[in-house]
Amino acid sequence: MVLRWSAIAILTMTIFSCGRISEEELWSKVEESRKRANHKETLQWYQTIVDKYPESPRMPEVLWKAGSICSNDLKNYAAAVNYYKQFIVRFPEHSDTPKAIFLTGFFYNNELKNIDSARVYYAEFMRLYPSHEMATSVEFELENLGKESTDVIPNSGKNPTAKKGR
Repeated sequence: MVLRWSAIAILTMTIFSCGRISEEELWSKVEESRKRANHKETLQWYQTIVDKYPESPRMPEVLWKAGSICSNDLKNYAAAVNYYKQFIVRFPEHSDTPKAIFLTGFFYNNELKNIDSARVYYAEFMRLYPSHEMATSVEFELENLGKESTDVIPNSGKNPTAKKGR
């Protein structure tokens, strides 16, 4: 535990002491930490790019991958929502914006249990992308907001083919 905090402290000092570390140097740090599967460190480097190079042409990739790390690897859904919301606001015409809106609603509903916010994002999705391939999934989510999977999908959590006594 002490070693982990020491590494975080060294990383933080490195970031701040570097002053004007180039964007390419930061991308090298991202790749190094990704190769080591150090998700927290990778996320810190992405956040440094967000802070130091907000106009980077690679910002859609940065925000998308930061959100993905937060949700898939760190299970920090509030942070994932933050990155996806930044993506939506900054890149409303990007091809991944519908997916970012969906994921924001999904995490609000299913992980953060914030039904009102989920409804807002799902409704926005349907307003902007009524013919999108994900529209059916969004409609399903809207119809089942706040319900547990056991209430929505019959026999979920049960194995109907399992035989008693085995």
